[in-house]
Amino acid sequence: MTTQLPPYEVRNFFAQPFYVQDDTGIHVTSVDLFFSRVDDTLPVTVEIRTMEGGVPSNVILPFSQVTLRPDEVSTSLNSTASTKFTFPSPVYLSGPSQQNVRGNADINRLTKEYCLVVYSSSPKYEVYTATLGQQDINPDVEQSASRTPSLRGLFKPQISATWSESETEMLKFVLNRASFTTDGGLVRFFNTTLDTPQNHVHVTSNDNFIALSKKIIVGLGSTGYNPSDIVPGVTITQDVSGATAKLTGIGGSITIGAGATISNVGTGYTDGTFTDISLVTETGFGKDAKATIGVVSSGIATVTITSGGSGYVIGDSLLIGDIGQNVGFGGKLTVISTSSNNSLVLDNVQGTFTVGISTLNYINSSGVTTSVGAGVTISSITEDQYYDGLHMKVIHPSHDMNSTQNYIKISKFRPELSGVNSTLTDEVLSTQTTPIALSSTTGFDTFEGLTVSASNPGYVIIGEEVIEYTGIAGNTLTGITRAIDAPFIRGTSTVVSYGIYPVDTYVYKYEINGISLRRINKVHNFAEVDNTSVHPINIDSYFIKIDVSDTDFDGKTIGKDRTGDLHFAETRTIGSYGTNVTQNIQFSSLKLNIKHEILPSTNISARLRTFSGTSSNGSESSFVDNGYEEVSLDKTNYFNNPRLVASKVNEDIFTTESPGNRSLTLEMLMTTTDDRVTPIIDLENASLTLESYRLNQPISTTEYSTDDRVRSLYNDPHAAIYISKPIYLSIPANSLKVLLSGYLGQNGNVRVLYRLFRNDSPDQSINYELFPGYLNYSVDGNGIKRVIDPSANDGTQDTFVSQGTNSELTDFEYTADDLPYFDGFSIKIIMSGTNQADPPHLSDIRAIANVKPNVW
Repeated sequence: MTTQLPPYEVRNFFAQPFYVQDDTGIHVTSVDLFFSRVDDTLPVTVEIRTMEGGVPSNVILPFSQVTLRPDEVSTSLNSTASTKFTFPSPVYLSGPSQQNVRGNADINRLTKEYCLVVYSSSPKYEVYTATLGQQDINPDVEQSASRTPSLRGLFKPQISATWSESETEMLKFVLNRASFTTDGGLVRFFNTTLDTPQNHVHVTSNDNFIALSKKIIVGLGSTGYNPSDIVPGVTITQDVSGATAKLTGIGGSITIGAGATISNVGTGYTDGTFTDISLVTETGFGKDAKATIGVVSSGIATVTITSGGSGYVIGDSLLIGDIGQNVGFGGKLTVISTSSNNSLVLDNVQGTFTVGISTLNYINSSGVTTSVGAGVTISSITEDQYYDGLHMKVIHPSHDMNSTQNYIKISKFRPELSGVNSTLTDEVLSTQTTPIALSSTTGFDTFEGLTVSASNPGYVIIGEEVIEYTGIAGNTLTGITRAIDAPFIRGTSTVVSYGIYPVDTYVYKYEINGISLRRINKVHNFAEVDNTSVHPINIDSYFIKIDVSDTDFDGKTIGKDRTGDLHFAETRTIGSYGTNVTQNIQFSSLKLNIKHEILPSTNISARLRTFSGTSSNGSESSFVDNGYEEVSLDKTNYFNNPRLVASKVNEDIFTTESPGNRSLTLEMLMTTTDDRVTPIIDLENASLTLESYRLNQPISTTEYSTDDRVRSLYNDPHAAIYISKPIYLSIPANSLKVLLSGYLGQNGNVRVLYRLFRNDSPDQSINYELFPGYLNYSVDGNGIKRVIDPSANDGTQDTFVSQGTNSELTDFEYTADDLPYFDGFSIKIIMSGTNQADPPHLSDIRAIANVKPNVW
């Protein structure tokens, strides 16, 4: 195609058809056109379309459209200068197809036809074309144009929106195809770093943090003080140690006789009178109390305190210890009076109270400090392990950080609007490190309870910038150091530039509930949390511990060691909307959402490198490299244990041997046996679908019969719960059966409960009752199954069924007979387990209520 006619003007469109004769098809990468003239400003566009019915269609092939500016187009007077239009991605053009012609056994080849379309809004563009039989104007070419098997004549648009073919004219162009290596090519994908709110960093709402104050009970060496002067609410201090606290209760012995009342009669106890029964403290610090307990109709009926013990406070809740055959549960007492007051219950402790040192003082409502009493000293100190003043509970749904190996980073935790604040009276310039003038410095003179000084600097936040100060002079903050922890450095000049803040900008003390926010807005280590049984990691929450000895904040050694004397000021919810907290993404199945095409003679295989996760209440180790494993391109891939995409802070610590520290790597190997074709992967919309199950096991499998939380409609700690709507009956029933098909999983557990409704009792209990379970049945002499002990109901099925394998379903039955007549019921199903990748599966849930005769 080297012969030339006078240049053809490109006014709207023209299209040059061509055929692809390669059986495999080809991938074209670019097209060369030959221009003699261009416009001064308007561009020109090239695209590849399909042909339909022998004429150009409106279907543009993906990635085949390219537009060039005039300065990118080359021209010549003899068609020697080419202009290359390079496609953004190789464009696949399929080859001939084969078809059986009706009535003929022969197979005909149907060639695939496309067209190259060139257009511009300007009539000034001119390209070179060829006319059959004409000589090429290029002096180096000594041949005339002739028909080729792969081309048809040029199509020109008509006013009627149709195309007209000029059978003797053809466009001069060169279509370039790719030649692929047959050694294969590797595409590697990595997870996005989880370090911003757009990339799966949790943004909290209001009050998502619960700060825990320090609580202790102080045993007194003497009771020589007047209780009328010392009442809950006063401040208790110790001279020598400088410690302070709020008095919340006065502890002593439970009054002998009627010092406690029954708050819950419980159920399942052996009838009779039992003496010298130890009382178990549920709330408070009391110990050693004993009582005589009377049981009637399986419930606690009478209580007489016989030994008052010590350290009890009015309102403490006590549990009944072992009595009779030790089969009952649920009995509770409440302390209503005490005597021989011998201890003080203190909250909001700051500093350290010391045993044996006097003098203890109290500050009354008038602010007067008075000695607690002559000779009154501290004989013992008992610390509350939960309320230690250093832990903070974080409400964080589905955080996927179930192992104590995890680290989290908290940022943008801001002071409360009601906290110590002021406004600027002078503008703060971008390079200013001189004193900062405020409308008032009230409250800024102390920080974390101590006077601000060079050895105990204070901090404020203006906008997003944290600023240090070391003193107060009038209404100014002095000893200024800008951009602490979160630098706001602007520009690249030798003069360091920070934020510019106008007059009336708010200034907040960088502190919350008595603790510097520098101790909160940092990286926290779960391993530092004390006693995981007291401060556990739950599926939607966890605890962090404030390090009051920390003087190193993100590598800056400005701070004060406050070991032993600094705690949260009080127990309360804190935190406003917008705090950022990092989290993992845990998954047990994965689906590749990557569009791809495997052409003849090509193939794509995929493999995945993952790191392990930990189930809620599970024992797996996190961040273990699982190596590579083959995955399906088109089907959901299931794993037998949890995997995770780790937060950036965890990746930087635990996955350093992976490229870029990434915790998920996908490799796709592209191969071909023919250099004309390659498999295709669409990189524009590549994503993964990750799924996990909300499954935990917050209660031991042996404690369902005694843990009242499982019966609750609102306080059940399980993550996987099914509750049916109330089902009302036309005829009252006294027996209930639940049938279902299920798979428990290797470590799974299913418990079933019921709740009954009666028309003659509108005040229904909101609690559920457990089905008896296979361990709580016996067969009597008449061959009838009887419940051994109602207090031992555990919600398991009627007969033992072993844990399933290979996800096969098993039929389960749950039966409760000899019930009081009821007019309606609701079913509650609890699912638990210690492997979130292998949860119980349930189907075909049915319930049958009927009337059975009582046979005794």
